[in-house]
Amino acid sequence: MRNINLYLVLLVLIIYQEALSQTEIKKSYVHSRTLLTNGEFKNALLVCDSILTALSKNESNEYYGKTLLNKQIIYVNISDYRESIEVGNVAFINFLENKNVLGQSKVASNLAQAYCLAGDKVNAVKYGKIAIELINQLPNKENLANQYNSLAIIYEENGDTLTALNYYHKGLAVAKTDKDSINSYFNIRSNLVDIYLRKRYFDSVSRLIEMNELLIKKHNKEFNAQHYYTLDRVKFELFYAKKEYQQALRILYKNYEYIQTSEDLYEKRYFYENLYLTYKSLNEKDSALRYLEKYSKVLADTKINENELEITKLSFDLDLKKEQALNEQKINYEKKIKTYIILLSAVILLIVVVFLIIVFKNLQKQKLLTKKVENQAEELKEKQKEILDSIHYAKRIQMAIMPNLTLIRKHLNK
Repeated sequence: MRNINLYLVLLVLIIYQEALSQTEIKKSYVHSRTLLTNGEFKNALLVCDSILTALSKNESNEYYGKTLLNKQIIYVNISDYRESIEVGNVAFINFLENKNVLGQSKVASNLAQAYCLAGDKVNAVKYGKIAIELINQLPNKENLANQYNSLAIIYEENGDTLTALNYYHKGLAVAKTDKDSINSYFNIRSNLVDIYLRKRYFDSVSRLIEMNELLIKKHNKEFNAQHYYTLDRVKFELFYAKKEYQQALRILYKNYEYIQTSEDLYEKRYFYENLYLTYKSLNEKDSALRYLEKYSKVLADTKINENELEITKLSFDLDLKKEQALNEQKINYEKKIKTYIILLSAVILLIVVVFLIIVFKNLQKQKLLTKKVENQAEELKEKQKEILDSIHYAKRIQMAIMPNLTLIRKHLNK
């Protein structure tokens, strides 16, 4: 009897210890989710590894699969897509063995995203469709709108815009009738922007932004800093597409502190790349080069495409060379214009001088001719005076010689 009681006590202690252990694991899991939500990916990864180590002999525990799922999401966020795919495959098998359809659907959705970002579009579409099939088996079809959105993104990445639009609108239809799909509603609208911007439907993009702003205002508690950043990204893309670069810069710098504290390399990559491109568009070379270096560092950290960094630098160098060539052409053109202007001015000046010389000579001739005419007129006047004086003098002599006319008439009458 005493042995039985002792056995019962030990059994109770073991059950209590397991319950205590389960409670600690649950707390650790909740902590890892909090770290993941806050973007503290490295710390979240450490907590996940400690949970998996504790449950290494009890893989049927629900938190083993959930922790693998968290780890899969973390690797996507730090752009280590190969690790994310490996962890996802392990998690998918674990959920399959435990007949956890919801877990399978989430892992399949994350696998689709990881394959897409890794450049494997075929497997991305495959797992995206598997995720939708699994979600449709669930009673409440949890995350269906979000999965339609994810699959639409994959098709959009493949360049299949029509199929992407089809899945986006399916997602909107589900989100419209599901109160728990507010985030999906927001995300789908944000993603539709890319398609509308490519088609330059700026008014449609503005309406989508306004609708999402109203959604955030109405359901403020449902949204976090990531959603506000996403909204600002959409605004930036609109301003950049419209070539309103100063407005685009204002939106980017508004989120500068958020990006500095984030461990999401994908977001940092996007942020620095667009700062580089915007400054480049504004022809501010020093600032463009500064953010190209930051962008290059993030590219090196992500290790997605080893050639992309070199291509980006070559592109920048090529753009600089093109700009220098254009500047040289502009300078040469301006020099030619200045030369032509100088030559033309010299020719015009020469013509003016010749014209003035001709005019001056003509004026001189005219002046000489006028003076000659005046002299001749003066001479004629003098000669006329002399002739008149001679006539008058002869008349006086004549009058003096001839007798008085009255006297002549008197003698004639006699």
